[in-house]
Amino acid sequence: MKTKITLLILFLTTLGFAQNGINYKAVIKDNIGNVVANDLVVVQFSILQGAAQTNVFTETHSPSTDENGIITVNIGEGTPVSGTFASIDWASEDHYLNVQINVGDGLTDMGTTQFKTVPYAIASGDKSWEVETDNVHVLTKNVGIGTTAPTDLLHIYDDETSGINLSVPNFSDVSQIEFKNGSETGFHSFYKILNREDALRFELDTDLSATGEGYESKMTLSNSGLELENGTRINEFSTDGTLAGNSNNAIPTEAAVKAYVDNRGQSNYWKIDNLNTNNITATSTYQPIGPVLIINKEFSDSNIEVTLNSRVNGGVFSSPSVNGINFKIRIDGIETTLDNIGSIIDSNTIDFLSIFAVFEGLSVGSHTIQVYASTSPFGTSSNVGLDPGGWNGAIIAKETF
Repeated sequence: MKTKITLLILFLTTLGFAQNGINYKAVIKDNIGNVVANDLVVVQFSILQGAAQTNVFTETHSPSTDENGIITVNIGEGTPVSGTFASIDWASEDHYLNVQINVGDGLTDMGTTQFKTVPYAIASGDKSWEVETDNVHVLTKNVGIGTTAPTDLLHIYDDETSGINLSVPNFSDVSQIEFKNGSETGFHSFYKILNREDALRFELDTDLSATGEGYESKMTLSNSGLELENGTRINEFSTDGTLAGNSNNAIPTEAAVKAYVDNRGQSNYWKIDNLNTNNITATSTYQPIGPVLIINKEFSDSNIEVTLNSRVNGGVFSSPSVNGINFKIRIDGIETTLDNIGSIIDSNTIDFLSIFAVFEGLSVGSHTIQVYASTSPFGTSSNVGLDPGGWNGAIIAKETF
């Protein structure tokens, strides 16, 4: 006996979906409300697309009802009549499901209903996704965005610009990326990059940490510059080859360091000869003698080395109380403790003297160098002079480090 179907109770669910289709379950009853149990039926599904409800896919199934009149099939796994289930563009427009049932006397149209939601895995065409209450995940395949051949778990590609945008609505919120190797309870190194408190922070959590307090900030980049875990904040990579800024917040570039070293390696030299310009009568107080050598000191942390090489006339001692005459080098009239004294101990004697002196702590700028002479311990000496006869005696100065 053929059964006339007057009621179809349809349950279309996306709580789970088969590898290639959508789960469909229905209870079939006859016209007086009795279930059609243990009977063969034919079910035809048609997927309609858009407001015009264009048929993009039709298939048939031939299940048997169970003792409760229930049939369970997977839409997309039946016998195709037209179209291809896998090629349906679920994301483009609204889609509808038309169901027709045949229990022996031809197909009966049971109506058309709209798909309100479509599982993400179906819409994307990737049947590897697993759906849970609050999550969607894939376990065994690489995911490609912009590429059909992903080589990593997530592979993003674009012909011009490829990126990830992490956005939060409020200034005080946090956006972050974590990199985790190992286990929290064992050997591990966890790195985190996060935008927080108006700064990009680089944090590390490792089992090698002395504190064991979880993530610790190692580096912070903000509008004020780059700050490491220890030490001062860096806000500049300097190209100044003089290092004149003397800053604690600038790192010189390789070129700047090379320029600085090269400049310091090329010492400044000054020389004056023809020292036989005037003779003096020396007393027990040091007096300048001969010409002045003017130098221009360039570096604040440099020293000035001065050498006198010259024949010297000790003059005529005024009395036996004069034991000799001493010669020293001074800069700006100031002597140094890093020097030697040249001396002539006999009256009316010309001798060759070599005097060397080092001056520390001089300021940058112009300075005067001159030889000074005095009798020892008392008395005078007349006609004291440098380079008698003009034998190219010289004073040579050098800026050193």
